[in-house]
Amino acid sequence: MTPFPLGDVAGRRRSPRHWPNLRLAIVELDARLRRAEGIIEFDSSAECVLRIARGRADARTRLVDAVIERGAAVVDLHYFNEHLPSPSKTGLRWGADLRRGLVGSMRRLAVALEADPRLADVEAVRATIASSSRRHGDGVGDFAGLFGFEVLPAQRTFAQRAHHLAEDVWLMALAWAYSPTSLPRHDFRRRRDDVWISRARFLARFGARRR
Repeated sequence: MTPFPLGDVAGRRRSPRHWPNLRLAIVELDARLRRAEGIIEFDSSAECVLRIARGRADARTRLVDAVIERGAAVVDLHYFNEHLPSPSKTGLRWGADLRRGLVGSMRRLAVALEADPRLADVEAVRATIASSSRRHGDGVGDFAGLFGFEVLPAQRTFAQRAHHLAEDVWLMALAWAYSPTSLPRHDFRRRRDDVWISRARFLARFGARRR
């Protein structure tokens, strides 16, 4: 879960020096991969900066208020890159806009969890945070602290580590396609941490009663 704000892809199409065809090809491949992985838009409004995918718990997971059994239904969070704050915004301004978008998106997801029958069996919300070595700990801890998630250790198999290596290459391609000005700030290799929150705790924090 690494944010890449979408720049003016359509505008770049008219500028050969920006390799527009390759960027558009990456954006289109990104859309195909999302469909293949079952990533859906639970809310298509421009203010929503998250997509989700249904998943299953890989192992028995103990949270502060619940135990998620292996195979239980969970929701995985993914950034809605096209709706992230403009790359023209930097620093605190960009961070504030992203935080505001995430809070609103979590509230929209709480509505979907309560109203969408396809999500009725979901027991937890999960995200995998991919962070650079230069900023590791800050982004994961900030995300968990702001939104009530728990950071849990995850054991990776060799196949998963190989998949993450390929994903690191793809994340660099996405950064180049969606936000080329941010590319110097991204490390090639990233560490991944899983953050979790139970359905009950998520709804208590972001459901209608808290607004």
